[in-house]
Amino acid sequence: MDTDDGGAAGGRPCVDGSGCRDVLHKIHSVASQIASDAERAEHIIATHADDKSQDVASLAGSLSTILDTLTDAQSALGNELAQMSSDRDTHRMEGDGRLFRCIHRVGGAVGGRAAEPAMPVPVGDGGKRACVAISPAAAAATANSKTATPRPMNKPKKYGRPSLSGLPEDVFSHLDSFVTSIVVSRLAKVNKETHQKATDQNLGMFRHFTLTSDEEETYRKVKGVREMQHMGKIQTAHIESSSVPACLSRCLEASRLTLTRLTVIAPDQPRSAPRAPIDMRRAPALPTHFPNITHMTIQSAAWLSHLRYRQWTFPNLRALRVGSIYESADLMALLDAMPMIERLEAACIGFYDEEQEAFLALLGGRPHLTTVTGLQTYMEECYPSYRFGCENEVKKAVDANWSKQDNEGVPKKLGFVVPRLWIGVDYGQQKAADVEAFRKWAEEVNCEVKWELGEDGGMNIDCSSSGATALPAPGGFFGDFATQMAAKAKTVCLYVGGSPLHESWRDKLAFPNAKKLFIEDHEMGVSASEAEDSIPTWLANDDADGERAACSGFPSVEHLSVGFLSYLSVDEMCEHPSKLSLLLGGLRSVRQVSFSSPIWCLSAACELLSYLPVTHLDEVTFLDTPEESTGVHIEGGLGCPRIQCMCSGRMSFDRKARVQSFLRLVLTLRPVSVRLSLRADRSDLQGADEAPRIRDLRGFACECFEEVEAHYSVTGGKIEDTRGGYYYTLNVQLAAK
Repeated sequence: MDTDDGGAAGGRPCVDGSGCRDVLHKIHSVASQIASDAERAEHIIATHADDKSQDVASLAGSLSTILDTLTDAQSALGNELAQMSSDRDTHRMEGDGRLFRCIHRVGGAVGGRAAEPAMPVPVGDGGKRACVAISPAAAAATANSKTATPRPMNKPKKYGRPSLSGLPEDVFSHLDSFVTSIVVSRLAKVNKETHQKATDQNLGMFRHFTLTSDEEETYRKVKGVREMQHMGKIQTAHIESSSVPACLSRCLEASRLTLTRLTVIAPDQPRSAPRAPIDMRRAPALPTHFPNITHMTIQSAAWLSHLRYRQWTFPNLRALRVGSIYESADLMALLDAMPMIERLEAACIGFYDEEQEAFLALLGGRPHLTTVTGLQTYMEECYPSYRFGCENEVKKAVDANWSKQDNEGVPKKLGFVVPRLWIGVDYGQQKAADVEAFRKWAEEVNCEVKWELGEDGGMNIDCSSSGATALPAPGGFFGDFATQMAAKAKTVCLYVGGSPLHESWRDKLAFPNAKKLFIEDHEMGVSASEAEDSIPTWLANDDADGERAACSGFPSVEHLSVGFLSYLSVDEMCEHPSKLSLLLGGLRSVRQVSFSSPIWCLSAACELLSYLPVTHLDEVTFLDTPEESTGVHIEGGLGCPRIQCMCSGRMSFDRKARVQSFLRLVLTLRPVSVRLSLRADRSDLQGADEAPRIRDLRGFACECFEEVEAHYSVTGGKIEDTRGGYYYTLNVQLAAK
């Protein structure tokens, strides 16, 4: 019997399934070797790409001949598989099914390798490059007969670097959604093709302008518009900037006929931050018309001023969105340039007296206006200087247009912002009739009305009115509004020392999202009994049987600020159980405590800290401590939470006794670290010039350290000269040993 493998594969038919599987296994092995050798040949050819020898030149012809042979073999195998597949459809046998699947897998592997597209290989030729079509199968035929080590067949295929020039125009035009305009300008300089696609008027990327806050300084350095010559037909602009770069203003003015949407978002800044300067080198010109802008967002005060200064007008604008505005000139000038405006949305519009009257008169002169939000109002007349309720004035301003028969079916919307909801003993009594009449009018003109808390998201619970009669919690709108806003409030201030809120508030006020709780007094000198009596029993969470339980009305409070201990002694606070201890005993999430008013008795502060249910506090801050050298006594069994860092307010050098009191408190509470801050006027320090004054201040710092050096070591210290030597600031950091 002939046992030659080649004969079995080439001339002897398969008499059973096992014989065919053996042959297929060998075909699979040969295919793996061919693929491995092809990869090796590819590497060799690439290495000798610049070789001009006769061997390399003749190799191409040999590989082409071998490729033809392998192609014929693969074609024959494919025909055989097709015939077997046809036979299988006629004779469906389990053995044939397994055989077909096996042959199909092997045939697919070999066919896939043989049918791979030719890979261009550069060949040096006098500085020019030619491409020789080399397939992996043909390259393998040049290998010698030595057995090659099989390699895995799932090696990733190399496709080369991606090309921007090869992207279709409709794909290329969307790249501006992922990059800013500075990056787009760089893409336009890659080559001629990308330049044409980027600057195309219909699909180009300069149709949309984008500037982020970190690029603002780059645009400020641009001197002329020549560097931005392709940005003269902008359709939409999204800008994050607190200032107005001159080049950007010129580009927008150049695009006035194509611009349809403008969005300016200013980085987060405090309300008291100074305005960015306006470029005064460009004198106000004739009005610049933007006829195609229909939607605009301007949240930067500098941009509002710039639009007024440059006299931009928007004859077809429909929707305007602004941030918080407390000066009327810029907004009124902008509204005056928008005769067709329909929606005005603001975070808060806080005008008073004459400014408010002029603003509302301007709103009344806009016949297409249907939506105004962000109008500042107050539910209670808590401060005489604040505008008390502007709802009726807004009604008078817009009623002439909104009551017209043509506008009956048009949906309308008014939004009011309450900067801080103030709930006192007579909450809801002063404005109840006015609000109900206003809501009835809104129903008649098809207007949706909403009241919301301001950006501060705060509420005041006023229990400081002495001798006042607490009225029951109102129902209807005022009761529902208080409940909804309490659930959203981020900060809550409880004023103590007077009449507590009525018991009927128990089921209406809960503060699940409040992160800060302030306990204050309106007038200094509140006694412990007055503070105790003014805390509502429902806020201390009495249960149905009259038993006291820890308050659960503030489950998320992390920062507690106490400002009513100015004249309290520890003896006044030691009556247990007290509503104050129950109120503080429910603050299970508190991490920081601040004593925001001077403390007369340090033991009272320790007593209050002991009410907290936590075992650890990140930070405790004392604004001021008493001058008296009274010791700090903590009763047995009474413990305060472990304090990570204890801080002082900026104490005055002329009252050294207060600094010493603070250090005694440090030795009592034993925090892990201490930060002490001291301010000294130059008149309080010895010496006529800076050097002796600093020595005097440094000497006092050493005296302070001597008091605590047994338990603490100095980790840092700094003396700063402020306002040209008018006063000095000493900052010292201590760490427990």
